[in-house]
Amino acid sequence: MTHSYALEELGSKGFEQLAVALAATVTGPGIEVFGSGKDGGREATFTGTINWSTAGDDDAQWTGYTVIQAKHQEHLGSTAENLSWLKSQILKELADWMRSDSKRQHIPENVLFVTNTRLSAVAEVGGVDQINKFLQEQLVRDHGTGSRKRTLQKLGVRRLKVWHRDYLNAVISANSSIRTAFPALLTAGDVLAALNFIPGIEPEYFRTILLDHAQEAMRFDRWVRFDDAGDSTTDKKSVERIMFDLHALDAGGRISAIAACIERGDAVLRNSVWFPQGPRHLVLTGAPGNGKSTLTKYLTQIYRSRFIKGHATDAIATSVGADTVTSLQRNGISPPICQRWPLRVELAPMADAMGPDGGGPSLRRWLCDLINKRSGISIEPMTLDKWLKAWPCALLFDGLDEVTHPKVRDRVLEEIRALVDRADSMDADLFVVVTTRPTGYTERLLPDHFDQLDLDYFTRDEAARYGEHIIRQRFDEDPDFSTVIRDRFQLAITDATTDHLLTTPLQVLILTVILAGQPVLPKHRYQLFWTYFDVIYKREAAKPTTFRLFFQEHKGHITELHELVGNYLQIQSETSGEIHPRLPIGDLRNLAVERLESTGYTPDEAKHLAEQMVRVAMQRLVLLVADEDQTVSFDVRSFQELMAGRALATQGDSDAVRHNLKATACSPHWRNAWLFAAGLLFTQGDTTRALVIEVVEQCDSDGHWPGWLYPAGPELAAQLLEDSVAADRPNDQRRLIDVVLRCLSGPMIEDPRTVARGLTTAAKRTASRATIRNAIKDALAGTPANHAIAATILYYGSLGPWIAGQPHDLRQYADMWTGRRLEGTEVRLSALLRPSLTAWADGETGTAATRLKDALPGLNDLVLVRDSVGNLLPVGAFKPLGADLLDALSDPDCEELLSICLGELEPGEWTARSLLARSAWSIIAKKPVSQRLQSR
Repeated sequence: MTHSYALEELGSKGFEQLAVALAATVTGPGIEVFGSGKDGGREATFTGTINWSTAGDDDAQWTGYTVIQAKHQEHLGSTAENLSWLKSQILKELADWMRSDSKRQHIPENVLFVTNTRLSAVAEVGGVDQINKFLQEQLVRDHGTGSRKRTLQKLGVRRLKVWHRDYLNAVISANSSIRTAFPALLTAGDVLAALNFIPGIEPEYFRTILLDHAQEAMRFDRWVRFDDAGDSTTDKKSVERIMFDLHALDAGGRISAIAACIERGDAVLRNSVWFPQGPRHLVLTGAPGNGKSTLTKYLTQIYRSRFIKGHATDAIATSVGADTVTSLQRNGISPPICQRWPLRVELAPMADAMGPDGGGPSLRRWLCDLINKRSGISIEPMTLDKWLKAWPCALLFDGLDEVTHPKVRDRVLEEIRALVDRADSMDADLFVVVTTRPTGYTERLLPDHFDQLDLDYFTRDEAARYGEHIIRQRFDEDPDFSTVIRDRFQLAITDATTDHLLTTPLQVLILTVILAGQPVLPKHRYQLFWTYFDVIYKREAAKPTTFRLFFQEHKGHITELHELVGNYLQIQSETSGEIHPRLPIGDLRNLAVERLESTGYTPDEAKHLAEQMVRVAMQRLVLLVADEDQTVSFDVRSFQELMAGRALATQGDSDAVRHNLKATACSPHWRNAWLFAAGLLFTQGDTTRALVIEVVEQCDSDGHWPGWLYPAGPELAAQLLEDSVAADRPNDQRRLIDVVLRCLSGPMIEDPRTVARGLTTAAKRTASRATIRNAIKDALAGTPANHAIAATILYYGSLGPWIAGQPHDLRQYADMWTGRRLEGTEVRLSALLRPSLTAWADGETGTAATRLKDALPGLNDLVLVRDSVGNLLPVGAFKPLGADLLDALSDPDCEELLSICLGELEPGEWTARSLLARSAWSIIAKKPVSQRLQSR
């Protein structure tokens, strides 16, 4: 029996996939599918013979080059309107082929249009006969000018054909595998049949259970608290009220991150129908405070709202669902079409439970436990598998960057990979999103499965609109005060020096808190976060509470307690592998007592004051929050890093500060804390500013970091430039620029966006811009390595007009390190280095050469490809170095010899050194450095 399917609910992307899948049932193997974007008028093509009788069609056999085009009509009208719409769509496509300046080079012999348009079947006058007549007319229609006749037939097009809605309904009804692959085509009977195999659960109740789970979660998981920015813990808003569209960078440019996720989720992500083959899932990277967690919370709520639509039984969930749709409209984003069931997972607690030794729960078990917390039944992993196979789902994993312990991180990544592989083996329609802080290109997360979107900073206009929106939300019950803050904010954003303070949602939010307490603007990121703390402190000290006098008398001690806790937790998360570091409340009291006693208080006095300090810190300032297990932590990691940074800059005498800055300068784990420390020191005078710059200049040669292999100084200096700490000190800025420009010598920088942003910020000053552009110009005319690095910086930066020697296609250089699989002759890094090491095996260097040769198998996974023109390009995912090679590099003689051998490579083989440097970085960067810190 033929069923009428809701083809509109597939969306345009899903319908394109359906068109390709249906065409493939007729053409058989050999169909070539094109991805999203400019496809040149093609969803798919086929070259060969098409026997239409296999599809129950009485049309003649087709031969030659065939193009398949999908035409999806979102809103159907009358049959006459549908016919008119379809004709206009076909005319547009044919006109694109007929234009004399058309970029569609390969003219097809045959074109198949696949549409969901409903046409009347009345003989001769109905839409079906009318469209067939129309197609025949188009073959001979003259598109020429004057006496020159130009028709589709003259170009070589012989046949045009339309598969309309009634035809599709018949084919889909007869093809259960197609219906199973496209959830919008499933009938109630199809779903129940699929669920019938779930053990221990009656299928007719199972979706109801998950509907109840979605509604329950919408009631309790939707809150975003403004206490992250210093407000009361009772000040919370539902995420759809405060969510603001975030933009991201992908290969095609700047796009809406929310819309990109929804668009990907609207596709059918089953392995069997994902065309073209390639990554289906998404990694979202973002700087601290860039809104990653809020985004995943919002996406989860969007999918829950869609899942319960028309089936909700809870009044609050219904209201929240309607508000969520309204918020999408406010941001100019279309709601999802695919009815995915979502689940959001915070990776830090999951990783804590898993542990490094494999003794904790698996990912699938953890997902089941999350469902069970809000369900009336007990879900087992096998049950979850059946549900994933039967219904489209979305899993959103938030906070991979908080999983810092290498072994735990490896396990989490392997669990995610295993889940995706398992879903593929079941042909499940699963959409996975993972968020993390940027790590450069060394660790492209599972590149075979995941595309990457990098959340971009706010533009000034976006920051202004977000600030306006968040002020309305925060002060909606006090419109007069809201107007005052809005006026202050409008004045603030007109100051060009605030550009770097308006780049992330958290920074804009903090600025609104600051402006509520004072009209004075901070100048750089450290001052922004510290002024926020000061404003919150003064606000609490001014309140008529029993703590008022205590606030006034003990600000120094309270501040130092936050610094001690920040430093303790920063060290703990690095050395112990704890994902979300916590401090027992008893230890917090002991820290306070020890600090007070060290300043001269008696034990009894110190104990009494410490109790009050702990209460003030946890109940009034709300940076430190109490956890359920009688521990405390910073709810927002940036504030932990702020306090740890102050500890680096204040603990001990000047020699200890210098030592601690040097010890942590190159560590990614300490980077944000180090930048906060540098920001503080830049406010304290010439001597401390000089100290910071000296550490940056020397960090690659002080013995703690293999700067000969991978310099860390350029990226560190670039981040200081981006923070604008030296914006009013031209000499200091010039020294930092000189350090950044060292990166032009190679290897390829780990995070070119950071370097480009730093140089872009510095280039606002005319003299600095000239220095930077001259260095880029020289690099473009230099070695292949110099040229490629300069081109990559130009791609990501804004450094003025075209520079002599600048290539037209900058993107090719930025794309070199994205883990793509390339065609060409494989070259292993070990094979490149072996001849040089063999030549050095005799003489004084023999021992080091032999040791390095023995360790070369550790480079076997580092593969490059030599393409047809001789370029040596990295291929596939980056792999860490083998343990033997890392051990050998701890020997200075081996280090020096390896450096010499790398220098003997041909200039065109510069990518080999960069590949080695990046792979070494992925290991060296994770080594703890806190054991070298000097305490007070």
